[in-house]
Amino acid sequence: MDSIKENDKRISGMIILNKGIGISSRKEIDNVGRILNVKTGHIGTLDPEATGV
Repeated sequence: MDSIKENDKRISGMIILNKGIGISSRKEIDNVGRILNVKTGHIGTLDPEATGV
């Protein structure tokens, strides 16, 4: 059985985020990455003045 090194651990998944008004999608994603201490990306954007998923 192979041992898993700390650097080999990967997190994969998706978070659905209800973005608030006045913040860009990129800034919101950066906040999530900072809170979870992981690299993040997104597959769509909303205007900073738009809200929703």
